[in-house]
Order: sequence, then C-alpha cells, then structure tokens
Amino acid sequence: MTLPFAAEIATPLLLIALVVAATLLMLQLAVGPFGHMKFLHLHQAYIKQPKALRYPITTMAVIVIVLAVSHLLGIWGFQR
Repeated sequence: MTLPFAAEIATPLLLIALVVAATLLMLQLAVGPFGHMKFLHLHQAYIKQPKALRYPITTMAVIVIVLAVSHLLGIWGFQR
C-alpha cells in the first residue's frame, strides 16, 4: 500500500487506531475492564446511543482491527 507520507509513521498510527478500536468494542460488549461494576455505566451510556451512530462506529472498529492484525501478521505492508 502506497502512502502519501513516510511508512515509518503509519505503523505506530495503526497501532494507536488498534487500541482505540479494541477499546470501543470492549465498551460495546461490556468485556474487560468495562464489564466491572465500576465501569458498567459507560457501557450503558454507549448502548443508549442511537443505532445509526453505534453501527458505523462498530463497523469501522472491526475494519481497523482486521487491518491492524493482518498488518502485524505480515499479510500486507506499507511501501517506502
């Protein structure tokens, strides 16, 4: 994949996006730290959002996770 900027910047940005996407999915599913009683209110607030907002966010999070994991496994990479 050819990028308009240096490839050395892309991998850390992809990892940051992976962390954000995983956090959003954990928030939606109430797993990990968001399943604890102390943070359950965050899950409930997220679920109260309209589906028109939640579904695109979830879709983008899944796409980012698939792209990041496939990149980390070496299935594809950035060209220099």
